[in-house]
Amino acid sequence: MKTEINMGPTARHSLRWFCLILALLVISPAGLSAEDKVPKRHAVVFMSDGTEYEGVLQLTPGIDIKMTKLPGGGDEKTGTVDLDDIRAKSRVFTFNFDVVKEMTFSPLNEEYLKKFKILNISNKGAEVKKVRFGRPYPVLKPKCKVLFNSGETATGVVGTRAVFLRIIDPDTGFALETKKFVVRSKYSGEPGQSLDDLVHVQRIKMLDEGAAFARNMKVDFRSFEVASADAESGIRAMTQDTLSRVVVKNDADGKPRVHSSLGENVFLAAQVDGRWVAGWPAEGTVRTDLFKSVETEFLKVQDYYTEKKLLGIISEDRDRKITALVRLRRDIPDPVAALAWAKGTAWGPNSRNFEMDENGELMEFYRLSIWRFARDNESGKMTLIDRGTFCRTRIKLEEETPEMGIAPDLWPVVMEDDKLIVGGK
Repeated sequence: MKTEINMGPTARHSLRWFCLILALLVISPAGLSAEDKVPKRHAVVFMSDGTEYEGVLQLTPGIDIKMTKLPGGGDEKTGTVDLDDIRAKSRVFTFNFDVVKEMTFSPLNEEYLKKFKILNISNKGAEVKKVRFGRPYPVLKPKCKVLFNSGETATGVVGTRAVFLRIIDPDTGFALETKKFVVRSKYSGEPGQSLDDLVHVQRIKMLDEGAAFARNMKVDFRSFEVASADAESGIRAMTQDTLSRVVVKNDADGKPRVHSSLGENVFLAAQVDGRWVAGWPAEGTVRTDLFKSVETEFLKVQDYYTEKKLLGIISEDRDRKITALVRLRRDIPDPVAALAWAKGTAWGPNSRNFEMDENGELMEFYRLSIWRFARDNESGKMTLIDRGTFCRTRIKLEEETPEMGIAPDLWPVVMEDDKLIVGGK
């Protein structure tokens, strides 16, 4: 006798998740060697040809993702600053899928090339000539923007890695097969093909929570009194390489720790007596000729901030790389129209650039931020390549922008074995 089972949508959905959990348990670290204990995530892989695959995602055991970070998302174009040289000195980050929320791939460079051969090869110093021949073939070099579970973001070039996905049937939840994707730093097609023929991973979206942070770094304040920071704001941290905000909070032992996905060194800021201050070298606030030159170019940056003040600079690479501590504010030019817009918007009283207080009055924002520039030594011209913000604080329209400053006791921050040593002699 043949028995048929009819399942409704709710039952199929429950079965799907049951099978997914079962699949995760089957390939979970329990009973495996340490080498096989690799992060596994429930994810969807989106391909450039429109196909999608859902299942349990992992890398080869013992292998992590390596990414060379690009400043400012890799979109800068300039004729005065050698950004390729700046990129060549960028840091390489290592991470795994456990701390990733989403990865999006887009073109960094697209071109058509031809095969070539070398003529006049000689050991007597004759000229070497490269000759192109045949039909052009497509070449794609992608960049990747990574959003981490911690809220940190980084954009860069990901090294070639094999990614394995145990595909789950979307209707039944049963595991079907294991599919291999190769995420490449460069994709090349065949002669006569187009860029559209290069099928590649376009997006990876995690469907489960994963790990919030990869690293939990202790903070040893050598000279700054943590108790002096205002309780409601505490300490803020921003990574020195990617200028991403990271969480600073006390653990069970009452000691502050910096929680980060990439484990970068950080800049620190705190609100003391109602005033925001950032860890910064005192010499970086002296109005030298370099400081004045940076200030002039900084004020030329075209953006929506109507009030900008340079607080300090850090110069690297023979003044070709400038990190600037800045105070920013945007004035609302037409408060009447802005208030009407804010009240009528679908987002309610809040908007992206301003919002209303509990009494329905408009508020503006000021912020303490770090901007990073590539600088041309001959002309002094600068190109903005990265930016990040410690804090964004509301203020009434008629109020003066509060002063912000530096705190030498919060500088330098030195990383030693996942421990941050702050200040001190």
